[in-house]
Amino acid sequence: MKRGNPGQWARWGALMLGVLPLMVSAEQAIGVLQYRTGPYAALGTKVAGGLEDYLTLLNLRDGGVNGQPIKLLSCETGYRMDRVDVCARQLQARGATVLNVPSNGAMLMLDAWSEQQRMPLLMTGGFTPEPGKLASTSYQFALGPDAAAEAEAMWRTLAQAQVLRGKTVVDLYLDSDYARAALPVLDGLARQAEARLIHLPVSPPGEEQQAAWGQIGRLKPAGVLLRGWDRMTPVALGKAAQSGLPMSRIIGSSWSGLEEAVQPVALQAKGYTSVSLVAEGQRFPVIEDIKRVVYGQGQGRMLQRQDLGSVAYNRGVMQGIILAEALRGGQSRFGVRSLDGRQWAWSLSHLNLSPSRLQALGAEGIMLPLQTRCQDRRGSTQLFLQRWDGRRWQPLPEKAGLALSPAAESTSCHEGA
Repeated sequence: MKRGNPGQWARWGALMLGVLPLMVSAEQAIGVLQYRTGPYAALGTKVAGGLEDYLTLLNLRDGGVNGQPIKLLSCETGYRMDRVDVCARQLQARGATVLNVPSNGAMLMLDAWSEQQRMPLLMTGGFTPEPGKLASTSYQFALGPDAAAEAEAMWRTLAQAQVLRGKTVVDLYLDSDYARAALPVLDGLARQAEARLIHLPVSPPGEEQQAAWGQIGRLKPAGVLLRGWDRMTPVALGKAAQSGLPMSRIIGSSWSGLEEAVQPVALQAKGYTSVSLVAEGQRFPVIEDIKRVVYGQGQGRMLQRQDLGSVAYNRGVMQGIILAEALRGGQSRFGVRSLDGRQWAWSLSHLNLSPSRLQALGAEGIMLPLQTRCQDRRGSTQLFLQRWDGRRWQPLPEKAGLALSPAAESTSCHEGA
């Protein structure tokens, strides 16, 4: 009889600690707005695959969360805003009581509806609404660094490499609400550093950059903050290589830190650094478990096994971990049952993904610790740093941004029941 891996058994034991001695109720329905089709399908397929594979792992290996199976309900948006409202209502009708959404636009579009329906919306990173744009934030959960925090982390990473006083820095960004939200923060950092900051917006989809790089060539900046998306990033890196700008002077955002962003110019981009919400690679126990259990039983969602461990795929795994651990926290307060919207909102406001918990999940190192409270709905603004070696991302020992300390409890926090 095979005894199994001792570390694996220890991890499974840690996962089952605190299992509640209650009758397990029906499966928990979780709704996901996906974009496996459309202009960003390559990215969306990997993110969705990572999320689905992780929740499938829990169902196959553990019987769900505390024995309660997870029913994943998905709706395809094609990254089209006219599909967002349709999908949200369809998923609600099918029984979902929480929605994982893909973008700023989706969060804004569903804002008033989510408040009326008490439907929590979850997004990892990115969301920074302008003041007054939201009807309420009671059911909006954007965990991790937003655009402003990410831009600040990029600036500070550049500033650690060289003194910026009296020098010119270029902020090359895709012209969007998401990127514009960070402009005041960057302007303030430039004033503090006594540096000259030049903002150069690029019109979507971001492929036309001739004028911007002509200006960059004349400015000869000490550094470039590259805040792109999809096709903008490889074009920018190619232009940088042609202009002779060293890759070591470019710091990319998390969306400019995907494999898809650099592979078209793989060798030219060698030495390029970006921030990232997750670490790249298959070396983590949770990915090994997914390969062994999920793909071993032929239930994996990725057609190309080499996509497991990519930045986008691991980002999806992170989303799955957040959802599952929020469910686990809700069960500890409300019982092993199908959580309603208010209970999900309480759970997402009380996440505790500590280093020890991530280790128990086999996810230590794939994502950074994250702990939410009523007055700290992000949980952390810390990011990984990674450098492209011409073939793949290599992790750097330093971290960018700050790990936020949980704020004091708020009396306005969801009580759930």
